[in-house]
Amino acid sequence: MTNYSEVKVANSAKGTLAGGISANQGTLSLLGSEGAKFPTLNTGEYFYITVTSAALATNTEIMRVTSRSADTLTIKQADGSAGAYVVVKEKS
Repeated sequence: MTNYSEVKVANSAKGTLAGGISANQGTLSLLGSEGAKFPTLNTGEYFYITVTSAALATNTEIMRVTSRSADTLTIKQADGSAGAYVVVKEKS
């Protein structure tokens, strides 16, 4: 069962990835200072993002973010059972 007090949200937070994404990647980097738009996390807390391809809007993936340090997000990919809370767009 999900403990919803552990799930953090940001109202309409958006960011742009500093680079591409590969399978089984553990972190994502955002463009400078965009990380501050996203929640600060304590131990055991997380938030969800939906990463959308700039080239193909239907190409999306929901990811769980378990840590944020400045503009670097630590992620768990293939977390498709979760809802999307924020949108991050690939750098085009």
